[in-house]
Amino acid sequence: QGEMRWQDEKQGKTRRDQVVTLQDHVIEQMPDYIKQGLFRNIEERVWPTSRNIPIREVEDRLFDLLKPFVHNGQIELVPENLNEQSECLIKGNFDILVGADGANSFVRRYCNIQMISEGLEYACGVAYNIPNDVPSSEAPLHQAMNCVLTVSQTRYLVNSSTSRHGYLNIRLTHDEMDELRNRLQTFQSNNEPINLLDYNKCPQSPVWTIIRQGLDFFRISPKYVFRVIPIEINVRHASIVVRELRFEIDKSERKPRQNDEKKYKTALAFLAGDAAMCVHFWPGRGMNSGMKAAMALARNIVRTCTSKNSINIRKPLRFLDFLDYEGFMARLRAREQQGRSLRVLVNPID
Repeated sequence: QGEMRWQDEKQGKTRRDQVVTLQDHVIEQMPDYIKQGLFRNIEERVWPTSRNIPIREVEDRLFDLLKPFVHNGQIELVPENLNEQSECLIKGNFDILVGADGANSFVRRYCNIQMISEGLEYACGVAYNIPNDVPSSEAPLHQAMNCVLTVSQTRYLVNSSTSRHGYLNIRLTHDEMDELRNRLQTFQSNNEPINLLDYNKCPQSPVWTIIRQGLDFFRISPKYVFRVIPIEINVRHASIVVRELRFEIDKSERKPRQNDEKKYKTALAFLAGDAAMCVHFWPGRGMNSGMKAAMALARNIVRTCTSKNSINIRKPLRFLDFLDYEGFMARLRAREQQGRSLRVLVNPID
């Protein structure tokens, strides 16, 4: 009906259930209309200098904020997967290409940018949703208590919205991860939902016991768990985040009287978010790092395309115009990966 929105369970898609923590110092750098629109439905302080918000809420609110720009023609939404046969990539009819398409980024592979791994860890995410009308004996702990319990040990972490909807993240050993995958394979092959109350299908094995102990630690009833997802944490980063692409100009686009020798044009590709850098979930900076990258790239574009307070777009944009962004991402990586994630990798689970 001329309307575009995120696909969900009605279309057979599984949307993300994670809850993220956005730092105040990141939020304060956003334009006012984004700040207000992003937290329109939820305004929850868990830590003193940050706010919790479900990822799907971030997706929905930012998508809503796009719509006025779509209606007035400034933005065109193309609801299809980008691939090597996409017309825009074959013809190179763009000035910049931003790969913000996650840890398995197609744009990164297309640009032949290598990833450098700092270490590998394993975990699982236990998604739960506690209704509002449960008896007091099944009511969740207050978010403040969840924070205290989370920082008191190194195995379990809860990130939730209003203490009722979110993830219990659990660090696992390699053997525990193998067991979990084998157990989940049975549910997937039979197309059955997880039911931790069914001890025949989820017996007192090491990994199910670890999951049940974590739920008990945070006083989350197993009956409200609806998904268990294995998570491979590969703390890694792209070797570069800016790449110059070269395209042959189609003969039909050439100016009259140009000879038949091949002509080329250049464009720039950038990586941001998990496509550029993956951090460990325990310090919980993934969404913040992605937002910082987006803002740093936007600012670099503005600086490159303005001179003396007037817009002056000089094409083609050059790699050298974006050394600021490359440098910013190197400093961000030093802070988020070397400074935080690697410390967690060497901290034993027990």
